[in-house]
Amino acid sequence: MIDVVKKFKKRGLESARIQRIPSFDIDDFLERIDLLKKFCDLIKIQEKEYQILMKNQLLVSLVSTIEYNLKSFISYLIDEMDIDPKDSLNEDSIEINLDVLKQMKSSNLTKGRIISAHLDYFNAGKVYSIMNKINKLNYFKWIDNITNNSKTYDSFHNLYSERNDIIHNLVDTEKSIDEIENIIAINSIISTQLIVFTQLNLGIFDRKWSNERINEHYKSYFKNPPITIEKFKTITKKFRKQYAEQKPYFKK
Repeated sequence: MIDVVKKFKKRGLESARIQRIPSFDIDDFLERIDLLKKFCDLIKIQEKEYQILMKNQLLVSLVSTIEYNLKSFISYLIDEMDIDPKDSLNEDSIEINLDVLKQMKSSNLTKGRIISAHLDYFNAGKVYSIMNKINKLNYFKWIDNITNNSKTYDSFHNLYSERNDIIHNLVDTEKSIDEIENIIAINSIISTQLIVFTQLNLGIFDRKWSNERINEHYKSYFKNPPITIEKFKTITKKFRKQYAEQKPYFKK
């Protein structure tokens, strides 16, 4: 349900905010990540006092880059996979301004863009909740199982926590340039895996992709896939079943 609100003081989503949601472009994301890596090299040749400020800015920019990419991906995914808004949000309704209705025929005002604009800000917990609902499973436990990792959520959470400290508490990062370079690499991989495996999950189990399309999608992202398609299916099927059994309406 979308509540249309008209008051003297504007509330809800404005069309301009919805239209600012970027189009999904994984190449653009990877190019931005490369720029952040190059910025690390620039920091190394600066004086220490400037290095601290630049490292702070680098971590803030990394989170902004991840959020920018994630919003564009969620928007794309909802529209491309025709996902019900109830399967991406915890809320039962959102508010929009009347100016949105004037432009409802615009190709930029899609269901996915409206939902992504409504999300406003992210943190690790919100990403967890959204990706759980979209994937219909416990996302971070699933992704750790697929990638044979155990710290995906911690990596994401720690990055957001440090960004918040830098912005809101004026705390300087104590991480070295080498540590930050590693953080950039890790979170770039986490973001890419989120895109690839979410599409693969929904493509296989909800959209019933052909084997040809499954393989084409998988190989377009990975030269050396971390897991076989058959093993991916087995693990994902198990996690989806566990998630469904936790729902209050599930009946054995």
